[in-house]
Amino acid sequence: MQSTIDSIISRAAENTKSRNNTHSNRVKSYGGRRATGVIRWKYFTHAFEVLADKNHRMSHVQSVMYMRMRRVQAIEIFRYDLTENSRLIKKLFGDDMPKQGFIATLSRRSGKSFIQTTFAAALTVSQPESHIYCYTIGGKQSTQWQEDLLKVLDKFQGTEYGWTRKQKSGLEKIVITNGIWGTNNSVSSFPVSANNGNGIIDFYCFVCVHLCLRFPFSFLPDDGMCR
Repeated sequence: MQSTIDSIISRAAENTKSRNNTHSNRVKSYGGRRATGVIRWKYFTHAFEVLADKNHRMSHVQSVMYMRMRRVQAIEIFRYDLTENSRLIKKLFGDDMPKQGFIATLSRRSGKSFIQTTFAAALTVSQPESHIYCYTIGGKQSTQWQEDLLKVLDKFQGTEYGWTRKQKSGLEKIVITNGIWGTNNSVSSFPVSANNGNGIIDFYCFVCVHLCLRFPFSFLPDDGMCR
């Protein structure tokens, strides 16, 4: 088991390092606008202010999770101009610098799903080429998570984050055209069975170590853990 985990960690780290080296300091443009880390961060954080104005507010525990999750997201947002914005990042996070991820173990009804849908919606409407993956224990939870996500996304309609639905069939994958950047962004939700071959523990190892390093943002099953 340990050797398998070590192998996954090593392979994922090599892939991440190679991808970062390839894309370092290469800020992309969308519709003639450069998606710098500063602009992406502004749209990202302002999205939560828009939701607050719509009475979509977070509890203290949810606010703590948000602060930890945004620290993780900063790595993706500032990836292409990290060096140029090192002073800003230091100002934003101080000595508690951005890290690759975190795991939150919290009790039921602490607001894990609420903050997940809130965070995913903010990313989807504020970031270019955003593709998010959520893994839940069963099909019912997967469908409910997507339905809750759509309710949060609807709160951005009528604002500068206005979006249009690109793919309208089914809830397994929601695809929208982002109103800020004009890119097609998606949120996918997949149920994970506890009887899938080698068991759910093997799946946890793969998702925690491999997928969470490959994709901009991923959520683990709704059992008290999230990234």
